[in-house]
Amino acid sequence: PASSGYVLSRTTMQGLVQQWDDGACRTERSHPGFFISECLKNVFHVRPMDTTLDDGQQFHSFPLIRLISGDVDDWYKKMSAVEFVGGVDCCSHNTISFHYMEAPESRALYATLKYNINFTKDDESLKKFMIDTWPTSIGGYSRPLPNRESTDLWKSVLTVIRKIASSKTKKNAC
Repeated sequence: PASSGYVLSRTTMQGLVQQWDDGACRTERSHPGFFISECLKNVFHVRPMDTTLDDGQQFHSFPLIRLISGDVDDWYKKMSAVEFVGGVDCCSHNTISFHYMEAPESRALYATLKYNINFTKDDESLKKFMIDTWPTSIGGYSRPLPNRESTDLWKSVLTVIRKIASSKTKKNAC
């Protein structure tokens, strides 16, 4: 599935826009990632590549909590070119994007990564920050944080947050 993101050159993006304007590629809103992938393949002869690193995927078709908990749709497991891996191994230290992530969850993830980078905190402090920051009313594909008592799932969430933040610290991204 092409829903988790693309890295395109400016020239390729301009070419895509030209193909859409000329009607050579479909631009339906129902599955834009699919149609971009189809256009890249059929018109530009570009093949998708596996961007998975040794420590997990960089582009994610689902939000963070769904990936860690393993709560992904069956269509994804069937259509994905790579085998789904959940839990602490879901996400590379070099994570680039999450798809289907609602805006409040995206802002909370950014704040959490920034907090983890700027303040070295113990697990309880980071967990408290996430609980205080994360939206409680989430719709669509997003999922709420685990219950406070779900210690194994929380351990996985904190491990993945620290893994992703460690790369951002080195690059000074946040």
